[in-house]
Amino acid sequence: MLNAPNYRGISDILETWSTNGLADGLLVSTLTPVEGANDEQLRLSARERIWIVNELLRLKPRFGSFLAMPEGQIRRLHPQHTATLTPERCETAQLVESYDAAGGRIKQCILSKKANCQNCVVTTLSDSVNGSRLANLKDFVAFAARLSNLH
Repeated sequence: MLNAPNYRGISDILETWSTNGLADGLLVSTLTPVEGANDEQLRLSARERIWIVNELLRLKPRFGSFLAMPEGQIRRLHPQHTATLTPERCETAQLVESYDAAGGRIKQCILSKKANCQNCVVTTLSDSVNGSRLANLKDFVAFAARLSNLH
């Protein structure tokens, strides 16, 4: 997960993991701010998030399928895309039931109603398969399985 202290290390992270043989691919996410988490020092600015998108797009040809994100999915990390996210528009919140530790249903998502949807990458990562939106939960499960079995 990229955050304010480590985001400039994307190239080194990809280089290390692509050469050490311990992983078949890497998927990049960023920190989703959650109210009251006291994580302000980790939060990325819009400018930093734009830099991440541009850097991933620059690195995609070099790392190919090891960077296990199609270009469309990378572009969904952009603040202009995430600014439009709400619980009502979030496919993860709509398709995946989330529960708190006591077993109660969380209506928004696993990150709770305190999560900032406009900076969230959960849907950004799950709503893209080869650059297209997921049609249903079956597609989401298949996508998650592919992520866990990258070859």
